[in-house]
Amino acid sequence: NGARPIRIEREHVPAAVSSNERAYWTAQIESAMRRVEPAWRWNGPRVPQQKPAYRDVVVGLDGRIWVQLNTTSEPIPEAELPPLAPDQSPDSRRTTRSREVYDVYTPSGALIGRVVLPWRTSLSTSAGDLVWGTATDSLDVPYAVRFRIDPTLPRVP
Repeated sequence: NGARPIRIEREHVPAAVSSNERAYWTAQIESAMRRVEPAWRWNGPRVPQQKPAYRDVVVGLDGRIWVQLNTTSEPIPEAELPPLAPDQSPDSRRTTRSREVYDVYTPSGALIGRVVLPWRTSLSTSAGDLVWGTATDSLDVPYAVRFRIDPTLPRVP
């Protein structure tokens, strides 16, 4: 149709990857690779110390563009940590988490605002000021949720 692509540029401060987080991701990669090749040894670059600017891009049912930002991870509260299995190394247990944060843009690329989801909640889709997703309770049971964005984001023309 001859439409030109939209390019959105924003300055950002890269989110740091903590040493605990790097150790966790290294252990996850090593474990997965050793299931395929038991003698596998790490031979690539190490897990970086900074995260990329964004994690994902989702388009809402109304055409709004939701850019999931990478954020600095925080320690998971001790009471929420899963128990360590007898054969599990401490590095293979996730001890940090990142909140889901989105910058929301109009279909033409103008910034509308930022949405921060509650802990243990992920976005599935959106339309206008409604967001649908999945939340996980304290027993790790997922359930569907719907939120109204407050304060309301401006209407898209």
